Amino acid sequence: MRAIALALLVSLPCAAQDVPPAVEVYEGLFTPADDRGVELHVKGGAYLPPERLLATGKELVRLRAENASLRESVSSVPIWVWSIAGAVVGAGTTFAIIKLSGR
Repeated sequence: MRAIALALLVSLPCAAQDVPPAVEVYEGLFTPADDRGVELHVKGGAYLPPERLLATGKELVRLRAENASLRESVSSVPIWVWSIAGAVVGAGTTFAIIKLSGR
């Protein structure tokens, strides 16, 4: 029944603003429009209109490029910075212990 509803929804002519961003598919039978005789049983997923599919693909490419540039720009802190920070924290802790012990 859902496959029939999906087929009707996809086959109806409508304006671009009427096309939903995505149609969730629980189970259905997909038959290509060019009638090649190939049918595909679909169990779970979503139908995206071609415009939305292209926009999603472009967004994925943009996000992957941004992710790669962020990974390249990450610089690690040199070991000497960690050494100095450890010495300062150790000295501060020692000073606080001495003050709190009353010596």
